[in-house]
Amino acid sequence: MHPRALALLLAAAVLAPLPASSVTSSATPSAKPGPDHHRPDVGACYDYGIRGLLAISGPRREVSCDDSHRAVTVAVPGLTGDIDRKNPLAAFDQIGTRCYRALYRALGGTQESRALTAYGLSFYIPTQDELDRGARWVRCDMLLLGGNKLMPLPDPLLTATPDDSVALCLPDEVARATVCAREHRYRATGVVAVKGDTYPGEAKLNRMGQRRCDTRTTSGRYLWRYPSALSWRAGRHVITCFTKTRD
Repeated sequence: MHPRALALLLAAAVLAPLPASSVTSSATPSAKPGPDHHRPDVGACYDYGIRGLLAISGPRREVSCDDSHRAVTVAVPGLTGDIDRKNPLAAFDQIGTRCYRALYRALGGTQESRALTAYGLSFYIPTQDELDRGARWVRCDMLLLGGNKLMPLPDPLLTATPDDSVALCLPDEVARATVCAREHRYRATGVVAVKGDTYPGEAKLNRMGQRRCDTRTTSGRYLWRYPSALSWRAGRHVITCFTKTRD
């Protein structure tokens, strides 16, 4: 999978009892040149797959949120300065925390429960033509990950007891996520709460996962996943622990 997608999809697993249509829609995108040129609607639904996920500017064909869809836009933050299409992660670094906050706010739940589900986040920047006309925004979409595919978003997104259709698993030791209804080798079985307001850094989070996930897993070999600095600032202060379920 493209590194840009991996960096985001694996940074936040989210959960909530609200339907995707609960995201409040924004005004119609402006056709006039300027920062809001062709700015997408918050609450718009799409039905793209992995190919669309890997597109730098993202699919634009909307579908009704009442019909089957695999993505919903949860935030379209504006930003200042130029956007480099050769380095889209630089744009996301500026606004990523706002996207994660919007995602968590739209979906609800707790950070502990969100970390045990396969919902994720991706982002898209304007086309070169839109940038030339002054567009300065980043579109952030909610997704449900299925390993090498995207899953249709359920309605409701989550019941009181999450089942395998949304629970978080890993197909292998490579950093990919999937719902547990699809083939997998590891299942998220617990979380480690990380205290403090300052981001601990990857080295400390790795040590915590290695040391404390043994009590939250039931296999001799286990994995863990920790939050990025961006999702940490948005409020995700837990490490997810994965039990090995098959060789």
